[in-house]
Amino acid sequence: MVPPLRPADPSLCQVREIADGISLDIAAAVLASPYATEILAREGAPDAQRRMAVRTAILLALPA
Repeated sequence: MVPPLRPADPSLCQVREIADGISLDIAAAVLASPYATEILAREGAPDAQRRMAVRTAILLALPA
């Protein structure tokens, strides 16, 4: 079972190395995605839809 989503800790927002030599600011990737920001702002959105929106934003983001 997947644990429930918790709000992110803004103090942890930073560029992360997601692969060898590839870094990504995950918070910036989510904020740059209109779909992800819409889904995350929606109160009744299911956790699975929220996770998929964040995952999609990360996959579409350009490395830092």
